[in-house]
Amino acid sequence: MDLPTSNALLAPYGLSFDESMTAASTVSRFYPHPITAGVNTIETIFGATVGVSGSAIDLTVAGGTSDILAVSAAPYRVVAFGDTNTFTGIAAADNAKLAINIANFTAVPEPSVAGLVIVAIAARFSVRRRKSA
Repeated sequence: MDLPTSNALLAPYGLSFDESMTAASTVSRFYPHPITAGVNTIETIFGATVGVSGSAIDLTVAGGTSDILAVSAAPYRVVAFGDTNTFTGIAAADNAKLAINIANFTAVPEPSVAGLVIVAIAARFSVRRRKSA
């Protein structure tokens, strides 16, 4: 992991990776959040401790070297997960659930059909007003 580059990308969101690396461990006790819903325990392999500043949220309760999962504050949806190999052993603990939760949380929702119709109607009326003026 290239820490200076990673931290430069994460800094605007109040997230960073620490230079101290963590060994394989079991991490449990998470703060309630869409990312941690249904996640009781995750198995880590090797990675960095995640630091938070500003309004970013450390999602691990344990403290110390277990702090490997954090999220930026709204409206951004940036997740920092310090383990570099957790998803290679996706069947371990609740790692698969964590991966699904991260994907769901960071995905931009598709606009609804009703929303698109409203935007199209508003644009149509705007064009008519400009032509009649």
